[in-house]
Amino acid sequence: MKQRDSYRTIKGINELFDKRIKHQKIKMYGKRLKMRTAIREEAIKLAEYLRGEKGRYEPPELFE
Repeated sequence: MKQRDSYRTIKGINELFDKRIKHQKIKMYGKRLKMRTAIREEAIKLAEYLRGEKGRYEPPELFE
């Protein structure tokens, strides 16, 4: 892959992760957040469930 093509690919991936989606945040500051934040927060929620700190974990449907 040429350097110019790799830059375009990386830019496209960053634009995807910067899109805002409907998703309930961990801290109640609204219902829309960037996709990269949702990915981080879901990892935290899953870890809390696996450690037994939360009684239930349901994976989100990010693209309804």
